[in-house]
Amino acid sequence: MELFNVSPFAAKHLVTNDGHGRETLLVVVKATYDLAAKTELVSKQSEIVVADEYHGEPGFSSIKLTGDLSLYKPKADVIVSGCAYPRQPGDRSVDAMLRMAGIEKRLRVFGDRVWKKSPFGYRPSDPLPFEKMPIVYERCFGGSDESVVALPQFCAHNPIGCGYAGQRSSLQFDDLPVPNVVSPNDSLQAPTADGETTCFAAIAPHWLPRSAFAGTYDEAWQKHVMPLLPKDFDPQYYQAAPQDQLLPDYIVGGEAVCIENMTASHRLEFEVPRQRPLVSVNLGDEVLELAANCDTLHVDCEQKQLTLVWRARVDVHERLRELFWICIEDCEAAYVEA
Repeated sequence: MELFNVSPFAAKHLVTNDGHGRETLLVVVKATYDLAAKTELVSKQSEIVVADEYHGEPGFSSIKLTGDLSLYKPKADVIVSGCAYPRQPGDRSVDAMLRMAGIEKRLRVFGDRVWKKSPFGYRPSDPLPFEKMPIVYERCFGGSDESVVALPQFCAHNPIGCGYAGQRSSLQFDDLPVPNVVSPNDSLQAPTADGETTCFAAIAPHWLPRSAFAGTYDEAWQKHVMPLLPKDFDPQYYQAAPQDQLLPDYIVGGEAVCIENMTASHRLEFEVPRQRPLVSVNLGDEVLELAANCDTLHVDCEQKQLTLVWRARVDVHERLRELFWICIEDCEAAYVEA
């Protein structure tokens, strides 16, 4: 089986199990664009990411780049990474905003704060001025609380954040960090177990809500199903974006994107390119054109780069000897007036 990639995009293929015991050919195509150069393709395309890459130690830090080899995403992920930039020198907070195809999401970003004890409990100190602030889960609400040895607790939506206090907590919060990134609707005036975790970045697979879609791995699964996926596995597990950054359909090109206060110029606007790959395979006596769905959009605001990922697959169970070649070509999607 040969891969002929005559497109300008990065591409990778593999034969994998579909989770139900059938061999499946997966083809992943990835395009990287320079947003500082009128959304042109960069000269050196980003490689396919085999597995999630983290900012630090996996399990103790947030995802930097999501793996590209998920078998199937039922919806499109929209992920934004970068920093918040204040509007004026000396500002102590700013709202960062993402708008795209029905998504309108705003985060409130503060300069560094710490908890201070008052007659009414712990309260946040005044925020410090900042030049830019990373929007990462480490600076969002979350964390863990092991102050009660018999009842260690953690925030299931973000165990690496800050501001979390478990039930009957005896943690001393004096001078511990207050989350920099919060929802405009959640003022977070005290350490709590009920804060809202909000971010633009990818969610780790073992955090909620993704982990809730993983299915049941009990004794019955071990005995009768393993190594296949459990019957209650939901492919939404593969969606890495926050739930309010999922599109109901795949990306087709032409969508307008606006991001505010995550660059020094404060506004980043562009239209998703209409380029797309054509993926065809020679399987037996047939040449099949596979549906390649664009299910991942990632904007790196610091690098001013856009990456798009398309995914195509076909059942090749017991037909591997008939799979001769894969071809990837470049195409610009046709534009049809509404």
